[in-house]
Amino acid sequence: MVIKYIFLGAFVLSTILAWPAVHSTPDGSLAWAAEQRCTDLGANCICSEPLNTASYTFLGSDIFHNPADSTTKECTASAGIPTGYAVIRPNDIIGANDSVALSALPAGNSVTRFLRVNTTVAAGHVDQFAVGNSYSQSSTFLPRFAARWYNYYTSTFQFKGQGSCENLKLGGLGGFSSGDQEIDVNPGGDIHYYNFLDWSPSRDCCSGGPGGDGNLSQSSYRGKWWRFEVVIDNRVGPNYRLRFYGRNITDNDPELLILDTNGSPLNGAGTPPTAWGRIHNNNYRQNVCQGWIGVSHYMMAGWSTNTGQRIGAASEIEAGGAPSPPAAPTNLRLLASILLVIFGAGSFACIIMGASTWMARRAAHGRSDGGMGDLGSREVPGPVLPPVGDPLSPPDREGWRAVDEGSGAASKIEALVAAARGEARR
Repeated sequence: MVIKYIFLGAFVLSTILAWPAVHSTPDGSLAWAAEQRCTDLGANCICSEPLNTASYTFLGSDIFHNPADSTTKECTASAGIPTGYAVIRPNDIIGANDSVALSALPAGNSVTRFLRVNTTVAAGHVDQFAVGNSYSQSSTFLPRFAARWYNYYTSTFQFKGQGSCENLKLGGLGGFSSGDQEIDVNPGGDIHYYNFLDWSPSRDCCSGGPGGDGNLSQSSYRGKWWRFEVVIDNRVGPNYRLRFYGRNITDNDPELLILDTNGSPLNGAGTPPTAWGRIHNNNYRQNVCQGWIGVSHYMMAGWSTNTGQRIGAASEIEAGGAPSPPAAPTNLRLLASILLVIFGAGSFACIIMGASTWMARRAAHGRSDGGMGDLGSREVPGPVLPPVGDPLSPPDREGWRAVDEGSGAASKIEALVAAARGEARR
C-alpha cells in the first residue's frame, strides 16, 4: 500500500509537469490534429480542418486565415500562400459557440466551436467567404477525389432573390491555379453546377442540374446543419464525372445525390482544361443579405483506384466518437501553474508521507535497511493478530483486559494499537 502511494504521487506530479507542454501552443491555445476520419484514411487524406477553434491567424493585409486547431495535414485555399491558410475572408471571422446552431447538431457530437462571419443576424455575411484546399499534384489521386464539409444556415437566412440579396454559392472548383466552376443555389433553393465553356467539348451548361435531385426548398436549409460532399472521378479527364451529395443531419434525413454530371442535360462532362484539384466550400453572397452560414469539418481526400470510396461523415459530428477537446482556456500557462502548485504539493506530500510511513514501519521491526529487503521488492510483514470479534462485546472483554494490562493501555482502541505494535499478545 505504501508503494502505491509513492507511485501515485509520482505519476500525478509527472502528468501535471508534462501537460502544458503536450497540449499548449506558443500562444497559449490548444492545438489538435486532423479529424479522426483523416487519421483513418492515412495517406489518402490530403488535408483536414475541423474548424473547432476560437483562434485564427490572419495573413497580414490579405484575405486568408489559418485555423489554430490543426497542425498536421492542414489545408491551403490557394496557390502561392503559406500552408494552413484554408479560410478566405476579410478579417471579420470568429470561432463561434452559438447555442442555437450547436443544439442543431446530432446528439453525442463533440463540436464546441465552428467558423462564421462576425455579424448580427439582421446584417448577415456578403462577399467572399470560403473554406477549402487547392491540391497542386496533377499526377496523383486521379481516379477518385473528394472534399466534404458541413454548413449551418440560420432561421432567417436569405437566398438569392429575397430582399436585395443576390448570388448564393455553395461550392467552387477548379485547377490548382486556373479554371473556375461554381455550384450555385437558385432563388427557390435548388442547386446547379455550371461553366463548361473551356472544357472539351465546350458547352454552356447548366441552369438546372445536371442530374441528381437538386430541387431543395429554402425551408430545408434554415435552422439546419447539412453535410455536403463533392466526389470526382477522373479529375484530369476524359470521362470526368462529378457527384455532389447532401444530407440534412439535423433532421437525420437520408442522403441525397444532388448533382451528377452524367445526368441530364449534360450527359457527361468530358475533359477539364487542367487537373481539377481545387475544391472550396464557397458561400459567396452580394448586396444586403440577412442571416449567416456556419462551417465545420472541411476535409479533402484522394485515391489511386476507383472502387466507390467516399469521405463520408465526421465521427466528431455524426457518430459521437473521436471527441474533440473543449475550447482552450484563455490563459493556459497560468492555469497550468495553478494546477502544478495545488496537485504538485499534494503529490510531494503523498510521496513523503508514504516514504516516512515505510521507514517507520521497518524501524519498528528492527530493519536497519529501512525494510527494503532484497532490492526493496517486498513488504516486511508485521505481527499477525488472531481474528477477534467486537472488543466491547461480553465474550471478548476478558481477552482484551489482558491486553490492557500488558501494555498499560487506557482504552480498547489503545489496546488495539499496542497489539498491532507487538507490545502485548492475548
